[in-house]
Amino acid sequence: MIRQCIILCGGYAKRMYPYTKETAKSMLLINDRPFIDYQLRLLKKYGVTSIILCTSHLAWQIRDYIKNGDLWKLRVKYVHDEHQLGTGGAVYKARDYMYSNFFVWYGDSYCDTDLSNIHSDFKSRAIVFKNSDKYDPSKIMLKGDKVVRYDKNGCGSYIDVFYAFNKNDLLSVLRSECDLSDALVELIKLKKLYAYKISERFYEIGKKEGYDEFKKAMGDSS
Repeated sequence: MIRQCIILCGGYAKRMYPYTKETAKSMLLINDRPFIDYQLRLLKKYGVTSIILCTSHLAWQIRDYIKNGDLWKLRVKYVHDEHQLGTGGAVYKARDYMYSNFFVWYGDSYCDTDLSNIHSDFKSRAIVFKNSDKYDPSKIMLKGDKVVRYDKNGCGSYIDVFYAFNKNDLLSVLRSECDLSDALVELIKLKKLYAYKISERFYEIGKKEGYDEFKKAMGDSS
């Protein structure tokens, strides 16, 4: 079982203005609870015990709320990126705290799938949903259980929801300033990125319609 998750929660979230002009996206409220509370409760539910929060914009709001993670009975560490080095750069800064295998979640995504079924088998995996461009462009093409192509503009039928990485695999392709998608492309070239298919609906609050959908799903009619 994978026990650690890195959450990327440092972006400016400009697509969510004016909601995020003075509020970190992770701190947007649903039923009077910040979005990150839903993420942490879900991770705890499926056996995760260690969290690394990669923060930047309005980081103090997240720190003041999460503190050391005692409320969720989680061990929480913070990695702060003052210079917006990209999602890959943010993960790279967390390298000293990484377990041998770990999840990477985006700070605006939520998917209630049983994480304990995603075993630590020392392979790096993109956890994918057969999207067929329904919610966002389908960025992932598969051949069997391997990811053979990644394209932000769309390819194949699958969308990447989150990731389970082998530390050595990922650090071999990460740079101190890069996007996580760059590392995915490099892992594909090395034939080291596999897929794990899920069927559960995922939510993404990076746009207003996604935020509204998640609020509705959680019973928040405000």
